[in-house]
Amino acid sequence: MKKSLSILFALLLIFTIALPAHAASSTKATVYYNGEKLALTEAPFIEKGKTYIPLRSYFEELGYTVAYSSKDQSITVSYDGYESIIDLILNKVTEYSEVVVDKLDVIKRNNTTYAPLRELQPVTLLNIDFKKETNSIYLTDMYTTPEVETTDPELASQGFLWKVEKNGNVVYLLGSIHVGDEELYPLRTEITDAFEASDVVVTEVDVTKPLTKKEEEAIQKLMYYQEGTTLKDHVSPETYAKLVELANKKGLNMEVVDQTQVWFLNLILQELLPKDEKISSDYGIDIHFLEAATEQKMPSLELETAFSQYNMLSSFSDEYQESALTTTLEMIEYADQGYDVNNGSDYLLDIWKAGDLATLDSMAESIKKEELDYYNGMLTNRNKGMTDKVIGYLNGTEQKTYFVIAGALHMAGPDSIIKMLEAQGYTVDRL
Repeated sequence: MKKSLSILFALLLIFTIALPAHAASSTKATVYYNGEKLALTEAPFIEKGKTYIPLRSYFEELGYTVAYSSKDQSITVSYDGYESIIDLILNKVTEYSEVVVDKLDVIKRNNTTYAPLRELQPVTLLNIDFKKETNSIYLTDMYTTPEVETTDPELASQGFLWKVEKNGNVVYLLGSIHVGDEELYPLRTEITDAFEASDVVVTEVDVTKPLTKKEEEAIQKLMYYQEGTTLKDHVSPETYAKLVELANKKGLNMEVVDQTQVWFLNLILQELLPKDEKISSDYGIDIHFLEAATEQKMPSLELETAFSQYNMLSSFSDEYQESALTTTLEMIEYADQGYDVNNGSDYLLDIWKAGDLATLDSMAESIKKEELDYYNGMLTNRNKGMTDKVIGYLNGTEQKTYFVIAGALHMAGPDSIIKMLEAQGYTVDRL
């Protein structure tokens, strides 16, 4: 059990995608007013480069009186004798018949009306400071002088960064963690400087890019049985009985479970395990730099494809897939009994923040010793393909700088991308 658990949480340092689903087109955001977090009833989100906030909750949190007129399809917000009317038909904001916002980008979702925070600034007259590192917005009254933040370099996350050069081409290699929390940021300046100096960002898979219809169809065939067999034909009677018991307990549709391939079912069931609410893929290193690249209109490339990753997961032996599934079932059972079955994300974040390569090397070596087939499939074989891509960038004729991001365990251990590059004569410097 302990061995399998260590392999399970190491996924956060190996594998980009937790579940085959479209990447969300929006990112959660947090809003603070004069240093205090606003307790908004609906979560703000970042989309299309704008931060959308729920109108009623936002203004009420700022101390405004809010009234909605269904007849006029308008929202009236008033504060200290001043009154603003938000016309939801014309998407304009007026104050005493004067238009102060000519075009408000209103969005309605789940019976809630949202609008971009910056577009409402003529109403609130607040200073707005956006911290991209944590997707946080800090609002202050205009008569208040905002405090100037200073970052202690010793408190910045260290991470894992290397540099390799050839013929005028430069590749920065960043070992990432695919989830994070607000405390993961800021990153040390060497990492951010390397990104700013780069022409192209490269990730394992661009999780912000929707799958094509062809990709979806191919992945569906990997996720569900296609040839008349069902789950019952691929696991032992004991494991199947545990699944039936779990389905009854958790209200799962057993007809759907029966059609789901073992590897994918295992990933789905892991979603039933307790999660640390502070930790999210929204704060992951990959997402952080992909969003920054989009904002700067920086080209992006992929080391792998979504299909290749799912195909790899589905290719492990039946014995290993069932073993991983039974481990997940045991963890769910322990969690239901009140035991702590944290997936180790706090521990991994501490390793990443400290830049503790010795621990990462030890983790990779342990996985190799305990589960060689898993190690070869998840690391060695994939590292070969990623290394080939990096060498291709180094041999390019256009003299570019690439910012390559892959799970930190791809950079650690005896069969890492770093070791493979060095074996082919490249000098790789850790920064």
